[in-house]
Parts: sequence; C-alpha cells; structure tokens
Amino acid sequence: MTNSEGEISSQANLNIHVAPIISSLPSKIDGIQGKQVIISCQISGHPKPEITFLKDKKDVTKFEDKSRFQIEHNDQTGEVRLIISDVKEEDHGKYTIRAKNLAQTVEEQTTLNVLASLSFIDQLQDTDIVSGQNLTLTCRCQGIPKPTIKWYQNDNEIKSTTKQKIESKSDGTQTLTINRVDLTDGGEFKILAINEQGTITSTCHVDVIMKPKIDGKVQDIQVIIGEPAQLNIKVSGLPKPTIQWLKNGQPFDIDNQRIKIIEKDDLYSLIFDHTQIDDKASYTLKAINKAGEIESPKINLNITSIQPKIKLDLQPNLNVKKDEPIILTIQVDGKPKPEIKWFKGNDEILINQSGIQFIEEIDNTYKLIIEKSTEKDQGEYSALIQNSGGQIKSKKTNVTVTSKSIYLRNFLNLSLILESPEFVTKPVDTTVQQGDTATIECQIDALPLPKITLLRDGKVLTPKDGIEQTFDVATHRLIITAKNTRVDQSGTLTCKLENPIGSNEASFKLNVNSGPTISKGLIDQECQLDKEFRLTIISSASPQPTIKWFKDNIELKNIGTKINDDTYELIIPNIKLEDEGIYKVIVSNELGDKESQCKLTVIQPTELKCAFPEQQTIQIGQPIHLECHVTGRPQPDVTWTKDGKEIKSSDRIVITKTPDGTCSMTIKQAIADDKVNF
Repeated sequence: MTNSEGEISSQANLNIHVAPIISSLPSKIDGIQGKQVIISCQISGHPKPEITFLKDKKDVTKFEDKSRFQIEHNDQTGEVRLIISDVKEEDHGKYTIRAKNLAQTVEEQTTLNVLASLSFIDQLQDTDIVSGQNLTLTCRCQGIPKPTIKWYQNDNEIKSTTKQKIESKSDGTQTLTINRVDLTDGGEFKILAINEQGTITSTCHVDVIMKPKIDGKVQDIQVIIGEPAQLNIKVSGLPKPTIQWLKNGQPFDIDNQRIKIIEKDDLYSLIFDHTQIDDKASYTLKAINKAGEIESPKINLNITSIQPKIKLDLQPNLNVKKDEPIILTIQVDGKPKPEIKWFKGNDEILINQSGIQFIEEIDNTYKLIIEKSTEKDQGEYSALIQNSGGQIKSKKTNVTVTSKSIYLRNFLNLSLILESPEFVTKPVDTTVQQGDTATIECQIDALPLPKITLLRDGKVLTPKDGIEQTFDVATHRLIITAKNTRVDQSGTLTCKLENPIGSNEASFKLNVNSGPTISKGLIDQECQLDKEFRLTIISSASPQPTIKWFKDNIELKNIGTKINDDTYELIIPNIKLEDEGIYKVIVSNELGDKESQCKLTVIQPTELKCAFPEQQTIQIGQPIHLECHVTGRPQPDVTWTKDGKEIKSSDRIVITKTPDGTCSMTIKQAIADDKVNF
C-alpha cells in the first residue's frame, strides 16, 4: 500500500488441506496359517496422513509379537501395506486402517480370514493295554475353522460317559480315555475331524492284553521209577503266552521223545514217557507275554523205587553128583530193575571165573551155573538183590556134591536104624507183604517119621489160624504155607518134631509187612496262649514206620515222641501266637504212607481294664466319655449297657472300638436320664 507519505506491505502463506481418502481396500482378505498375508490399500491426503493399523482397537505395532507386523508406505504410488508374517489363528478378525491429517481423520475396515488346512499333526498309534488299566488315545489335528471331532470304536460312535471321556484342547490335542478296560474295549478306533474344508481320519488298533495267570492249584506228583508221569498247569493270558518249563529253577533239555510238552487249550503238560531217578526235582512253568510274566508254584516230582522182592527163593538144599552142573535159580521183582550178587559163604562169586555163568532171563529170573561141580563147590550159597529202593537177601541153600559110589551104597543099604528127629535144614525167618503167600521150607531126618506140630507163643496153631503144613515123605521136606497173609499172623513160630526116640524143635520169625494205617488221626484244636499243646495219633504199620511232623508244610525237625508201638505225640510246652497254623503228620514205610492234619488256633482269655472311675459327676449338657481296654483272642465283642440294657450307637451316643482293643462310649450332651449305672 502506498500514499504520499510512503508505502507498506504484508504477506501470508495459504495452505490448502485435503482430507485423507482410503481406497482400494478389499472388504475381505484370506490368509493361510503360517504364511504371510498383506493388507493393501491406497491412501491420499494433504498434508500426508499419519497411518495406523488397528485390530480390536489396538495398534498392531504395540502387540507383544509386534515384530510380525510391518507397515510399508510408497510415497510415489500412495500404496500402504500391512505385512503380517507367520499368520496365526488369533490374527483372524476385523482390521481398521486409520488415516489422520490436519483436515480430518478417516477409517476403513477389512476382515482377515485366517485359514488352515485340515490335517493331523500327530496320528493315533496302535496300542497294547493291560486289562484293568486305563487306556488313553491321543492325536493332534489342526484346521481353521476349528473342526468338529468324532470318535468311533469298531464303527460305533463313542460318547462321553463315566467310563469313556473325550477331551479337546486348544492346541488341537484330542484325547479319548477309557477307564479300567476289559476285553470288549479292544478293536479298531477312529477319529474324524470335520470342517468346511472336508473330513480327515486317523485310525489305530487297540489290543487288550492280559498278564499270564496260573489258574487252579498245582499238585505234587509221585510215581515209581520207570512209570510215566504228567505235570499239568493251567495258564491263561492274552495274547497266548510263551511257555518255558524249569527244573529246579533252571532251563533243561526236553528231547520231545522221552520228555514231551503237550498244549491243549489253556492246559500245559510236561510228560515223562518213563521216569528216571534224575527226573526227581522241583518243576515250575514260566509264562511270558507282552503284558508280563509269571512263574507257577513248584511241582515236586518224586520218583520212588520199589525195593526188590523175591518171588521164587533158593531151595534150602541141593544135592548134585560130582561133575554135574550146579544150577541155583531165583526170581525177583523191583523197580528199577535190581542187580544181583552171588555169594558162597561170605565171599562174593565174581563173574570172570572160569566155568561159572551168571544168567539173566526176561522174567527177572537169575541163575548161577557152575558148569562142572567138584567137592570144593560144596557149601552155603546165597544171593544179595539190590536197587535204589533197598536190598534183600535170599535164603541160603546148602549144596552137597556126592560121588556116584556113595549114591550106590545108600541105594543098596537095607538096614534100618531108628533115629531121633533132626532138622537137616532149619526153617528160616521170612518176611512177606500183607496179602502175599509166605512159604517156609525145612528138611527133616527121623525114623520113624515124627509128629509135626506148629506153635506160636506156645499155642498150637490150627487151620483157622491160616497157616498150613505139608510134609513130603519121599524127600522129608516140610513146607509151611500162609496164604493171604495178615499182620496179626506175624510173630515167632515153633516147629516141634516128636517120635518115640525123641523130640526136637526149631523157631523162626514170620514177619508180615503192611503199609501204614491211622486209626486215630489229628483233629482241629484250640490252645490257650502259654499252655501246653499236644497232638496224638495212633498208627500201625510193619515194618515200623517213620513219623514226620509238619507245620504249614514245613517239616519240624527233631520233634515228636513215640509213646508205644502204635502211639506218637507232638508236644509244644509253651504255645505262642506264631505256633498257630496247619499241622500235619506223615506216617510212612517202604510200603506206602498215610497222613493226617489239623488246624491249631491259639486263643487268649478275655481281660477288661476300665480307665474311668466307678463314680463320676457330670453337669447336664456336658459330654460323658467312658473308655476301657479289652484284650483276648479271638478279639472279644464289647457291649455297653445301661441298667442292664444294651446301648446302641445313635446321633447322641458314639460307640467306638479300635484294633488295639480300646473301646469308648461318648454321650455328646448329658441329660438327667443318664444318671444310671453303665
């Protein structure tokens, strides 16, 4: 501006503000989980707007994992981009783009849909589960949108129950738990994951298995050597267990010839075609499968031997002519097959001597043959028969070797000489088993022939006694026979010879052996603590039996006494609690055994000690507490009474009894009626 006085000037800047404009922003953007996604738009405005990206009203550049979010701005094109790396499920949602300058603040929104392919990260796995345990099947799946989960067993859908529980965790872990599975819980399991992308499946197989189990009780086996034996054990388990037999705790050779293993269903048998003495042992069976293993209780295989028994004994006398053979024959039984030794006098006859044969025939007949007899072969011959079961001696036979001239002279001698009775050979002690036939022979010389009388304990025997005699006049042989022998026929017998010239007698023992019998066995007993305990049995057997006492199947050594021939006792002088149990006695001899058992219960007298005074004064409303201590075995029953009537527990009265015998009664609040005698 100017005038006559001068001029002045003034100036100002004009800034034109243009409000921000957001364009080219899609309403919806899809992103893949784990990938990169870009939210892009065009933004213009003057001055240059300040750009902010928000999710759920929060600036993405201030998130905890803000490093995944990056904003780029191209000044030339006006393009603005939000780059999200490693897209996660939580990135799903609405995003706001805010543009702000001096003219205005504007906002636009877009939706980011985060998608994930439907897949199993961890699959179901085949599983073995022991019956009775809890089964847990686990897998992990991913997918956005979150899939619907369904479980199936053998194509039947599973729902959550008290036994079956289905769980889904936020990280996609899926769990099926079945409590205390049984055999019906096995089979094919399947899980289905379903969303709008489709359906995927994971499967597995579950085997319910059972640890091997020994069913029933095992029994010890006793056989005679050479006989077959079969040990049986019943075993269950799933899958079917592998079996191994052990001998005295160690594996042993099973040749599948003499010793075989047979399996039928759940029964496993160890079979011995014919037993040998070294088969005697303790056997166990070990069963193994995926669920575990078990070893059976021991089966004791006892191999017994049968002591040799003479079926046909040596004859008392044998007369042979010189140069003729001497043949001695004996027939025996026994298991294992017995061995025989021949003796002349006390000297054993060896097999390697010239002119002597030992013959063994199929029917257990043994022969000693001296091929050409001479005078030096005269004498007493006997045999010793033995095996692992024992040994037995034969009768003695007196062998006489006579020349032919003596035979001829005796044949021609017609003169008679009267003679008093003589025993050329005497009857010998004889032992037989009950029921067998006893035969005793002797040879007599007398003229005239004697009267023969049999006596036992001074009394003349009659046919009713079951003992008969037969006399062969031609050979002067007396045969005494007892058929179907009985134990009561045992004793000392006397054979008495009498003729007009004189008399003679000879005694011998007849022993009739029998297995044990128990006429008075054990019975269950109660015994007071610290008192004497006495067990008595009456048992007969011949020969005298062996007595063994056991407690809970453990032998009691150096215990038990014999009262008389048939009575045996076990005495425990001061009984203790640990003496309670099952007692057993086994009576045995070589012919068998018998057993009897009983249960001993240790009792203790009842004793009551009261911890409260005879008189008490209690205020009404206050508690009454009475306590006592009771001991006794069996544990006594305790009854509280009021004026002679039993008191029962109630809401007001609490009665307790502890295992140590402490008994108490508590009345929570006393009333006037409680003034009585307890």
